[in-house]
Amino acid sequence: TDAVLALARGADRTAGVDLPGGLRVERVGDALRALGPSGTADEYPDLPLLVPGIVRWPVGGIRVRATVHDDHFRVAGDPRAANSRAWFDLDRLTTPLSMRKFSPGSRIRPFGSPGSRKISDLLGEAGIPRRTRPYWPVVTDAEQVLWVPGARAADVARVGDETLSILELTMG
Repeated sequence: TDAVLALARGADRTAGVDLPGGLRVERVGDALRALGPSGTADEYPDLPLLVPGIVRWPVGGIRVRATVHDDHFRVAGDPRAANSRAWFDLDRLTTPLSMRKFSPGSRIRPFGSPGSRKISDLLGEAGIPRRTRPYWPVVTDAEQVLWVPGARAADVARVGDETLSILELTMG
């Protein structure tokens, strides 16, 4: 407990503390993330993302909430900076939706970008610790990566004036 409190109060915003039982607590900016026992990233299965619904990723305490609405005014902010929230035209996505670990070398075309980027690069730019990256989830439809929680949303199924059902994904 003392080590975790020292981590929370310390100046190093990327430090970590190993705990008994293979547990680890890492500081990422102002947040603390509890990580389970070490294992390989291959141990994490695809998790279905029900709409509406919530899915919890087994590493890092990541939770994604999916909601649907028709209010275009709720789509706020610059989608290029969508690290904790993303919006999509639900009718243009191919079900099923799921949360899964990203594959090394996999790419995404971030919203507003002309080309694709490696997901691992986006995770680094978002300040996700290197140790956590192999276990980091992505949200996908049946065909492609839609969103890298904590990093960026893909430039697919944009919400437009003709959109009837808006899928809002929130990381919490």
